Amino acid sequence: MDALKQRSQKAIEKPVVIATQQPPKPGHNAFIFKGVEGFSALGKHLPKTWNDASELPKIPIYTVSPMTSSKIVLIGQKMIENLVGSRASNDLVDTMLYLAVSLRDPGDTTKAFLNAPDTAIWKRADLAEPNANDTKAALRKRFDEIRNKNRTGSTSTPAEPETVNAVVGDEDSIDDRASAYCYIAAYLMRLHVCQPDSFIKSIKRMQERFKGWYAAGHKVIDSFQLEKSMANSIKQAFVRRSGVISTWVMWVAYNENETEMGKKNKELMEYLSGQVFQYIGMHALTLTVALQQVTKCDMGFLLGELKCPMTREAVQAIDHLLQNHELVKEKPGSKTYFRYARVWDSDYFLEIQSKNVPN
Repeated sequence: MDALKQRSQKAIEKPVVIATQQPPKPGHNAFIFKGVEGFSALGKHLPKTWNDASELPKIPIYTVSPMTSSKIVLIGQKMIENLVGSRASNDLVDTMLYLAVSLRDPGDTTKAFLNAPDTAIWKRADLAEPNANDTKAALRKRFDEIRNKNRTGSTSTPAEPETVNAVVGDEDSIDDRASAYCYIAAYLMRLHVCQPDSFIKSIKRMQERFKGWYAAGHKVIDSFQLEKSMANSIKQAFVRRSGVISTWVMWVAYNENETEMGKKNKELMEYLSGQVFQYIGMHALTLTVALQQVTKCDMGFLLGELKCPMTREAVQAIDHLLQNHELVKEKPGSKTYFRYARVWDSDYFLEIQSKNVPN
């Protein structure tokens, strides 16, 4: 024991030498590069600072508006037909956007419940509304086939349907079917961030969840299916048509912040979009918040414990985000646009991007 104490005492008395970097002197190689002394390489991108007032107007979105139930069903049937195969066209993803923003109100399926973002704020580009003429022609052809098949010698024949609601063999109302097509389109938007394999596996659950919000339209939902090759193609199409996702997420964020939605509609939007488009690539933040909720410790204490030379930049960025952006009870009225910022530009909150934070 005495020997151990002596060794400990010697260790304490032993002077600690701290290496310090001296300024470069003339004649030393480092002196040649004195102009970049103190610089830190940030890689390919410079982090962007998020601010609602300055950044929201920079986000380009398409000018789109909700469609009527009659047109939704025509366009929805066309979308389902175009989902067969292995290649997603630009027209297909554009159609999906129009259907998604036309989401029907679970409490009244005759109307849409999402409002268009304020026209005075965002950069806009026109996006042509899907053309239903081809679909109408296809429906007339289908009706003629059914009429000819069912003829039994009677002199009377059924009249050609003026609207898609008259199509034979579908007991759901036009509004119920419209609800299903819009729901499917909004769910397909998740492929921007979801992997095709996991998306395909989630379809059955998606179909079940639909029935918790909508009382009818189940025939359309239950018949929906998607091949992995098409899921892959849709994901690639979203890269080509980045404005489609940018516009959809802006509709989601705008309605989350600027409109009054009932509990049921809020839950629907959270399921369709909030779960996947919020905090993209910001696992350092979400894990820190989850850790604080589990441990119940003070956030300041937790960040202090997490801070070290390797994590300093990320911890400071989390501290800044929590103080200036996050919706907390101490700051009522805060907006949540920042949660979707990395969908619009991955250079926002770059300091807490998952790959930039040490494990």
